[in-house]
Amino acid sequence: MRSQIIIAKARNGQGYSADIRGKFGGGYSSPCAGQTPEDAALFALREAGRYIDSNDEGGDILGPAEVREAMARLRLAEVSE
Repeated sequence: MRSQIIIAKARNGQGYSADIRGKFGGGYSSPCAGQTPEDAALFALREAGRYIDSNDEGGDILGPAEVREAMARLRLAEVSE
């Protein structure tokens, strides 16, 4: 089973929450994955190292457009350094 990281806007509209599922169904939910899109992107990328990179089937990161854009900027910055 592929791992999955789902970032969502918090219910109160302030910040982001996350649901993380691993290869064997394990994982957790975090009510606070960050206050800004950049915080949530860093959270998702950090958890990808734990849950997606270690899964031979890979995985997916799902989230709002602003978080995906922040992830792309962070990855680009990492490559250009």
